[in-house]
Amino acid sequence: ADEWEIDQYIVAALEDPATSPEVLRWSLRMLRPDHPAVSPERLEPFVGGDDPLLQLEAVRTLRDGGHRRRGEMLSRIARNEQHPAQLRAEAIVGLTPEDADQRALLFELAKSDTQALREEALRSLRGGTYEADERAAIEALAVDVESRELVDRILSPQLRRRGPAADDLAQWLKSIENPGGRRGNPDAGERIFFHARSAGCSRCHQIVGRGARVGPELTTTAGRLSRWRLLESIVRPSKEIAPHFATWLVVTKSGKSLVGMLVDEQASGEQTYADGKGKLHVLAAGEVENRKPLPTSIMPDDFAEQLTAQELRDLIAYLTSLHVQEQ
Repeated sequence: ADEWEIDQYIVAALEDPATSPEVLRWSLRMLRPDHPAVSPERLEPFVGGDDPLLQLEAVRTLRDGGHRRRGEMLSRIARNEQHPAQLRAEAIVGLTPEDADQRALLFELAKSDTQALREEALRSLRGGTYEADERAAIEALAVDVESRELVDRILSPQLRRRGPAADDLAQWLKSIENPGGRRGNPDAGERIFFHARSAGCSRCHQIVGRGARVGPELTTTAGRLSRWRLLESIVRPSKEIAPHFATWLVVTKSGKSLVGMLVDEQASGEQTYADGKGKLHVLAAGEVENRKPLPTSIMPDDFAEQLTAQELRDLIAYLTSLHVQEQ
């Protein structure tokens, strides 16, 4: 009931023509992206407005929601050369190769001279199934070191980058610093954080209202940690696990097993667990036969190796920038 009442205040702010762009931006962050009040029709004027930050928030809400028109609108934004590259890149994050029209657009954008558009298109092509001629076309998209790594992730989904040993944080930090090479880009890192076909951190973590509250909320935490500590939490996720974020092995009375984090438990006995991909599993009262805590984090130990070297640099750059944004 309280959540419903809060939503009504936020919706009223969205519908009021006198609401300032700043309040509109926060309203979009506070409402879940699939809320009926943030339909494409509601978001379209914000995208077409003259406030660049409100445009970004509108595209992010559209990108994260599940409305049937989202692909059509995101494609239009991504294709529009009058829009800033950052706005177009945010739209590309929401495109999928499973849709034929979006797939063709991703191939087109992957040839862009603009780095952000090219790399986001390659990220969004991950997970697709491609014929021989398409695989050859994808191979031709590897125009530099970074795009080579992204192309490899498309053509070989199970590929893992060979990084330093998990306990060799000095070497991990050295790879992040990349002296003489490309540095981390916080804008790209933000897209990677929310990109379902890349890091997808938002499946479990929330930052400034966006994402899921399965794992720790990172708005203030991440920005206050050193790069060393951030890297350690990514490379060695099981080193320190707070009790309320423990991972459980659950066995049901039907013999099925589940590894996940307990995110909700009702007085009636109903329990909800989130697995490693952020998917929620609701178990009825009395359905659990046995459960025991595990010494490992729900976050995979090879998470850092699933990313390209540049994606990890960008992600760390974004997370370390959060404290500056907060100030």
